[in-house]
Amino acid sequence: MLTKQTVRNFKRFDDVEIELGNPVVFIGPNNSGKTSALQALALWEVGLRNWLAKRRGRAAPEKRPGVTISLPPGVRSIGRADVDAA
Repeated sequence: MLTKQTVRNFKRFDDVEIELGNPVVFIGPNNSGKTSALQALALWEVGLRNWLAKRRGRAAPEKRPGVTISLPPGVRSIGRADVDAA
């Protein structure tokens, strides 16, 4: 189970850690980053699925490294078409 989400350089997030409990409920005013946090988590899942697909048939490493998602400076977001094309 994921317990913490760290988001860096994604949309309005420069560097933020979000503690994840059970269940996870995002509450906040409009334009506070609720959807962006979910999009960052979804993008992480896409990266994880691609990583697992490339590793298919190979033994898992003893310790899995973290997945870092960073956008280049000046890029504030990534669209769904960009994720689907990856």
